[in-house]
Amino acid sequence: MNQSYSLLELNTYIKQVLNANFAQQMWIRCEIASVKMSRGHYYIDLVDKKEKELEITAQASGVIWANDYSKLVSKYGAEFEALLRSGIQVLMAVEVQFHERFGLKLIIKDLDPRFTEGVLAQQKRDILARLQTEGLLQSNKSKLLPAVIQRIAVVTSKTAAGYQDFERQLIDNHRNYSFELVFFEASMQGDQAARSIARQIEQIARQGKFDCIALTRGGGSKLDLLAFDQYELAHAIAMSPIPVLTGIGHDYDESIADLLAKMALKTPTALAQFIIQHNSEFEDKLIDNYQYIAEIVLSTVAKEENKMDVRSKSISLYCRIFASKALEFEKNKSKELTQTVSRTLERQSHKLAQSNLQLKQMLERLQHGERNLQHQVRNEIKLQLMVATNKFVQLLPFQRKMLIQELHNNCQNSSRNLEHKQLLIEALDPSSILKKGYSIATLNQQKIHDTSVLKSGDLIKTYLAKGSFTSEVKQINDEK
Repeated sequence: MNQSYSLLELNTYIKQVLNANFAQQMWIRCEIASVKMSRGHYYIDLVDKKEKELEITAQASGVIWANDYSKLVSKYGAEFEALLRSGIQVLMAVEVQFHERFGLKLIIKDLDPRFTEGVLAQQKRDILARLQTEGLLQSNKSKLLPAVIQRIAVVTSKTAAGYQDFERQLIDNHRNYSFELVFFEASMQGDQAARSIARQIEQIARQGKFDCIALTRGGGSKLDLLAFDQYELAHAIAMSPIPVLTGIGHDYDESIADLLAKMALKTPTALAQFIIQHNSEFEDKLIDNYQYIAEIVLSTVAKEENKMDVRSKSISLYCRIFASKALEFEKNKSKELTQTVSRTLERQSHKLAQSNLQLKQMLERLQHGERNLQHQVRNEIKLQLMVATNKFVQLLPFQRKMLIQELHNNCQNSSRNLEHKQLLIEALDPSSILKKGYSIATLNQQKIHDTSVLKSGDLIKTYLAKGSFTSEVKQINDEK
């Protein structure tokens, strides 16, 4: 029978071999799979994977004893704590230790943050290359911001200091703009942060009722901000139909989220100031356009009033001339009618004289016929007089009606033109603009366009659609 050994003897032999061959610390490259803390000690599962694959090719357990952990925190500060998270590639100095009962364990003595930063930088370059290949780098940048930003979806953590800064800056803005902020809570760091933020962005996109998405965080180390360099979050930003604005709170580098967003600001406060400035530029343009239109309208009204004055004088002169000519025409027609009647009477008188002569000659035989003839002659004269008089009377109303109708038409045209100018003036009245919710701030009866004319203690008078109020300048913000 072959010689046999107990398990303890085997493990003791393995321990002796390992102690003899791994007496010194050694540096190893690996990935942190999980981290657990107990009584100040950190127990870490370490793995090695095939490049660009998920298959694990090696695995070991490591530990950082509480005493060693304190030394490493003192050496590297908060950056060291950020290294201890799953999915991070690390270069660490370990002591190989084997225990007869508990087996192999790597005692972690040191880490090199520069190695991890290099790996993360390469991963960032790979993700950007993938996004470039997929044509997503400029997707969200091509989205247009509305002229006025009002409804804002804020993605952040309520405990983040940046959220309070962002909210306070918008609420207390010096232009008195109103904003509707809808909060969408998401984890801002840790293994699930990228997925948490991406899901909130997708939910906001489905609602589709916001002017923009504000992604804010109150700063942190590079490792604290790893979520903003993940492909899952970058893809959500690129696919969002709503413009995404970032204010993550860092000064040293741009994250992938910053590079894909419509606009990237350094801090939540700077992001809030950008939104206020965006709206103020629209308001300034509106005021400038109003002033330009008002000047044009006033100039046009003045010119039209001058034209109306000239036309009014021309119409008055024309009416006097027309009336004079009409009166002269009536006089001429009356004179002509009188002459016609006189000639007719002369002819009839002549005929009457002839008839009288004939009657005298036929007096005895035609007394009865003479009376009838006289009666007929009188009727004929009356009839001719009535016809001539009716012609004259009918001619006067027709000429008078023509003159009155033309005067009436001219007056109606002038009235309509004046009404049109009045409506145009009312539409451009500053009070109409104020009724839409805008206000006009003045200093010494002069409109204020920027803060360079103000100083602390100045009294500002602000005009609203109904009434006005006076306020004192306490603080001047010169941000653009």
